[in-house]
Amino acid sequence: MLQAVTKGQELDLVVNIDGFNEVALSNLNNKNQINLAMPSIQHISPLTSLANNSLSTKALQATIRIKENKTKINEGLESLQHCSLAACDALTSVYVQNLVNNYRRDVIAFEKERSKTQQDDEGSVMYINKNKSVLEDGAAFEQMAWNWAKSSIFMHKVLSASNVPYFHVLQPNQYYQTKRVFSDVEKRIAFNKDTPYAKAVEIGYPALLGKFPNLQKNKINILNGVKVFDKTKDVVYVDSCCHYNKTGEVIFSNYVGSSIVEALRKDERKNKK
Repeated sequence: MLQAVTKGQELDLVVNIDGFNEVALSNLNNKNQINLAMPSIQHISPLTSLANNSLSTKALQATIRIKENKTKINEGLESLQHCSLAACDALTSVYVQNLVNNYRRDVIAFEKERSKTQQDDEGSVMYINKNKSVLEDGAAFEQMAWNWAKSSIFMHKVLSASNVPYFHVLQPNQYYQTKRVFSDVEKRIAFNKDTPYAKAVEIGYPALLGKFPNLQKNKINILNGVKVFDKTKDVVYVDSCCHYNKTGEVIFSNYVGSSIVEALRKDERKNKK
């Protein structure tokens, strides 16, 4: 966004959709004593290993399998939505569950290889300045939330100077509890008791929501999208992290689009008075 503005590119409108990465990946940084505002350890570590030519073959293979499985899971879930026969539903459900199990296995395998490389790579040509200690959760998530809010305020100020409307959307995630009822099929896909993301979302999302008054005070159009899936019984998650299938994407994009149109019309009516 900033690069586009500085290069003189004309922007009609900017929509910032975030929330999950800000709490989940920042939390991983904190646990690895990496500054919260830095790119995530999940991205830094493999890139450092590649630069040092030390990312193992097993890690690379796991990365490829993860990407392939995500695509297959999404396709399987779409097929499941259109099953009219019990046999089709049963067979497709088993197929999708096997893909999900393989996905989780490969993620764990990649993390083990990444951690192994990180421990063995003391002679790295890449230097990452680490924090002296791991922050306590309360302090860490409060700092994450302020980083998130201040970044949004900065983007808003830059765009306002060019009269570009800015909308900030907090995305839904399965680990932030709402009134949504998950089917047994979706529970097996969307939840993983061993994921490090669950605790990060459970603690982090309330911290982000706590910054809404400050964002609104700074005249930011902030949209709370955490409940957008509450009224659907369809499967909307494609993995136990954060990603939506096509059904979820349509529901969420319709919410974002209609909310933006409503806000713009409201501003237009206000300006006419």
